[in-house]
Amino acid sequence: MTLDYVLVPAGIILLGVPATVIATAKVREKMRSPARRREDGFKSLGRLAFTPINWIDFVRAGAGAWMIQHSLSPASSGQDDLAMAYLAVKLAIIILCAGAQTIWLDRPIRVVGPLFYMTAFSLVVCGPLVAGFALPLGFGVALMLRRLSLIFALVPAGLLGFSGLFGQLDLPTMAVSAAFALPAFLSFALHIRIAFACRPTEATPAVPAANPESPVVAGENVISTDFARESFEITDGFVA
Repeated sequence: MTLDYVLVPAGIILLGVPATVIATAKVREKMRSPARRREDGFKSLGRLAFTPINWIDFVRAGAGAWMIQHSLSPASSGQDDLAMAYLAVKLAIIILCAGAQTIWLDRPIRVVGPLFYMTAFSLVVCGPLVAGFALPLGFGVALMLRRLSLIFALVPAGLLGFSGLFGQLDLPTMAVSAAFALPAFLSFALHIRIAFACRPTEATPAVPAANPESPVVAGENVISTDFARESFEITDGFVA
């Protein structure tokens, strides 16, 4: 049990520290001015892949999720009455830590898309079989439609569907699916675009933001796609 007392706090720290705290001041400043771009497919994903902060998120989420998964498994409790308590703690950690990554308490509030973070989280908690089908399918459809924000709607549906198909549907999988869908839900509910931190690039065409507090900045570090509503309609992140 000594190892568990070490892994649980370490896992919570790795999972709970928001990416906006780790990111540089320049990236945070750019994330305050999201703008929709015309090319929101493979080029956008490529820029995300070449951004170090995203891979830091991937590694720390994978390591933290493994620590929590290993420490709070039913086998580690050794007693049936503790199994439910361990499960409740695990579910709370999943939801709260994902929320800490997604909601940036800035002025105004921002919705951040922790794409790499949630990808690693789902691989560990849901397992390589379920996530191995849900992630490529969700990413592939979103990239074909040229809207990265759709990943936060398609992957959760895939996780639930494939876990049910393979007989692996459980409460942690449901919690991860809900956490993965949180950016899409908040974007739609709060009318806020989802921002993805990425490396600086050359100036590219951008679509003026509907929110007057979100000016367009050429060559910025953030690709923003959304489920935000404008005049009670869902807007597209891709503009033909």
